Amino acid sequence: MIGERRTAYWFVGPASLLLFVVLGFPVVAAVLGSVNFTWNGGTSVSFKAYMRLWTDAEFMGALRNTAILVGGIVSLHLVLGMSVALLLNAEVRLRWLFRMLAILPWTMPDVIGGIIFRFIFDTLYGGLNAVALGFGWIEQPIDWLGRPGLALLSLIMAETWRGYPYVMLILLAGLQAIPREQYEAAAIDGAGWWQTFRYVTIPGLTTMIIIAVVLDAVWQCR
Repeated sequence: MIGERRTAYWFVGPASLLLFVVLGFPVVAAVLGSVNFTWNGGTSVSFKAYMRLWTDAEFMGALRNTAILVGGIVSLHLVLGMSVALLLNAEVRLRWLFRMLAILPWTMPDVIGGIIFRFIFDTLYGGLNAVALGFGWIEQPIDWLGRPGLALLSLIMAETWRGYPYVMLILLAGLQAIPREQYEAAAIDGAGWWQTFRYVTIPGLTTMIIIAVVLDAVWQCR
C-alpha cells in the first residue's frame, strides 16, 4: 500500500510542480508586485489599495452581483442538470433523441443564443411579456433588460438554459457508473423513489456532483 502511494506521488508530483510554476508563480508574483510597486521614486502603497478597494461601494456592488450570478447559475445548473440526467438515464424509447435535444443549448453558438433570448426578453415584442400578458399575470410589458434586478435575473435564466447540459452530462456519466445491483437491492427492500434517490443515487454521485459544481463555478467566474 505504501509503495503504491509513493508511486502515485511520483506521477502526481511533477505535474503538480509544473502547474505551480506555470500558474501559481505568476499569481504570487502579481500579488507581491501589486503591494511593492513604485513609480518614479515614489513610495509603495502596500495594502492600502486593497483596503480602499474593499471599502469602495461600486466594487462591493459588483462583487455582490457576481456572487448572486454565480451562485444562482451554479445552483440552477445542478438542479436542472440532475433532473434531466435522471430522466435521460431512464429506459425509454428514443432515448438517443432526447439526449441529443438535451445538449442542444450547449452546442448552440453564443450569438444564436443571445439573439433568441434578446427576442424572449424584448419589452415590446418579447415572447415572455406576450405570454404573461396573455394569461393576465401582468398589466403592462416589463423591461426585463432595463432594470438592474430583472436584468440580473434574466441573465441567470439565459445562462441556466445555455450551460446546464454541461453539468447534466457529468451527472449522467456518474449515474451510468452506479451498479444496477444497488437499485435492484433497494427495490427488493421496498425502497421508494425518494429513498432510492437519497440512499443510492446521491451517495453514488457525490464525487461527480463536487466535480460538476467546482468546474461550473470556476467557469462562471471567468
